[in-house]
Amino acid sequence: MGRKRWAVLIFVLPVVVAGVGYSVTGVSAQSLGDIDISVDAPTEATVGEEVRVSGEVTVPDVPRRDVSTDVTVELRVDGRTIDTRTITVGDGGTRSATFDHTFETEGTATVEVVVTTTLAGQDLSASATRDIAVVQPDIGEL
Repeated sequence: MGRKRWAVLIFVLPVVVAGVGYSVTGVSAQSLGDIDISVDAPTEATVGEEVRVSGEVTVPDVPRRDVSTDVTVELRVDGRTIDTRTITVGDGGTRSATFDHTFETEGTATVEVVVTTTLAGQDLSASATRDIAVVQPDIGEL
């Protein structure tokens, strides 16, 4: 009797990530790290004066690929959404989104920058906060 010979075929299929606009082959969700966000804002602001708040976003590296992703960056003040931006960040890259905001009342305001994206089929999100002491203008400034 003759020996049977078996052929083994190995297929590599690309994984298409819906809504992101790129393909990644052989990358599992477990191989990605977390998205990072830091917030840069003053510790004190004056009622009626515009302040600048920046969120710096770093997305994880996708192994063996050079891809970019759209990241939604949201500015919240005391839990209320004030503004939203979409920025494109290359994998393993860092990019900033800047917002200008004017506080109307005095007190302590909590500023939060929230980021979300989908990278290689994995939903990623993070947030960072900063408390800002909002004060009335000096009488001499009026």
